[in-house]
Amino acid sequence: MIDDMDFAIEWLETGWQPGTYRGVDKKTIYQIRSLECMDSIPDITEQLEDATERKSKMTREEKVILADILSSFSLRERQCYILHVAHGMSWAAISHELGISKSTVQAYIKRARNKVGKRINEVG
Repeated sequence: MIDDMDFAIEWLETGWQPGTYRGVDKKTIYQIRSLECMDSIPDITEQLEDATERKSKMTREEKVILADILSSFSLRERQCYILHVAHGMSWAAISHELGISKSTVQAYIKRARNKVGKRINEVG
């Protein structure tokens, strides 16, 4: 109880949640840093051939939009969505891989798809 009170008092005195750096949880800095370098996101368009059989690359704007969409996902949404869309895994395989139920995987993928659709409507 004393630790809880110390936590609350420090929060009230500083205006920041204890254990955060400039209002950001210390654990999320690793997620932010991984999304800062857009070159770390592979350009899979080289692997795909369009109808005219010419290869295209993602523009910088498309990479920024992709990073923005991925950063809006929670960790589990991102994991489930990438495993399902990019790797073509089934909901059952994802649930086995992550140790969660198939309906939970379905819910995460549905939420992620809604966020993608919302972002596409904002851009388009």
